[in-house]
Amino acid sequence: MIKTNQKGKQKKTSFSITARKIEFNILNALNKQIKKLKQIQRTIKENTELLKNFNLATSVIGVGDVIATELIIYTDNFKKIDTAKKAASFAGLCSFLNQSGFISKKPKVPKRSHKKLKPLLFLSAINVSSFNKKMKLYKERKTFLFNH
Repeated sequence: MIKTNQKGKQKKTSFSITARKIEFNILNALNKQIKKLKQIQRTIKENTELLKNFNLATSVIGVGDVIATELIIYTDNFKKIDTAKKAASFAGLCSFLNQSGFISKKPKVPKRSHKKLKPLLFLSAINVSSFNKKMKLYKERKTFLFNH
């Protein structure tokens, strides 16, 4: 119930038919995603190799179940990537200099980088730097060195 401007009275909100349809569609979409997530979690628990890599990924501070699952899916259970440099390039976290001879342009992120993985890892890093004391100090030290 939402309180209205009327004194001492509470009034139930009235939803339009389109608002109820939108709400119904959103709930259906969320239920479908939950079913898919449960299926993915079952698959990970059944496969020992996937479970081992999932546990390793979630042991990293700031990497939760969703990010670990996405990493396993996008990297084909870490078979596509074998070095940290390749991982950073694949996720689009490192930029490359764009220069030829005397001409130097703005550094660019590779076009082949994964567009959905970068925001997940970035938000994970922001979350860790906010709540983990060691990472918070590391972020402050790097920010100070970068600014001075």
